[in-house]
Amino acid sequence: MRKWLLLIGFLTVFVLTVRGEGILTSSKKHFNYGAKIGFNAAFPVINDLVIEGVNAENITLEYKVGYTVSLFGRFNIKRFFIQPEISWTRSLGSINYFLPDEEDEYLLENTMSYRDQTIVLPVMIGYNLIKQGPYGLSLMAGSKFRYTYKSEYTNYSYGDYVEFGSKSNPFGVNIAAGLSISIGRLFLDFVYEFGLNRNESDFSTSQIDNTIFDINLNRRTNMLSFSLGCLF
Repeated sequence: MRKWLLLIGFLTVFVLTVRGEGILTSSKKHFNYGAKIGFNAAFPVINDLVIEGVNAENITLEYKVGYTVSLFGRFNIKRFFIQPEISWTRSLGSINYFLPDEEDEYLLENTMSYRDQTIVLPVMIGYNLIKQGPYGLSLMAGSKFRYTYKSEYTNYSYGDYVEFGSKSNPFGVNIAAGLSISIGRLFLDFVYEFGLNRNESDFSTSQIDNTIFDINLNRRTNMLSFSLGCLF
């Protein structure tokens, strides 16, 4: 966490140093480009979690802070703008669930943590509700095309753990909506996104005592993020 706070501070100091004379002046160009960095919190919707043919029960989620870095271009059309981006996102968290024991007498608690690294191509359409002087307030909506190139899971159960990678379909499409607050060329974005398609993952691993673990996880993206950026 500390290194990302330092990185945000470095970005702010860099922008203020290089373009300090115009940092509080809003841009009136027909095309702008920019960069932003921020954090995300993922709360995936779990449709199914099946371990060795047994449905998990009492599923709860625990989020952890992930990271996002983006470059974008912005086409300005009066009060509207179209903003294509390319982003790298790392999201992580854990899924707590219970499974019945071999005799179905009581439930055993388990935890599965996940770490996803994704390339995202968002296309957002925005409308400037307020655009007066250096201050601005915008609403945004659009879609995000995702490619998860690395997905890692670790399953913990009473001191034992199994690490495995996902072989699911890496592609996904999300819808997104957000709010942007700006002062001059600096802005702060709050964006919520939800997956239109489910991401099914099947695993088969044998890292503990040569035991085969067959796991099926069916989830849908559900994420909130906020970013600090600068428009050039």
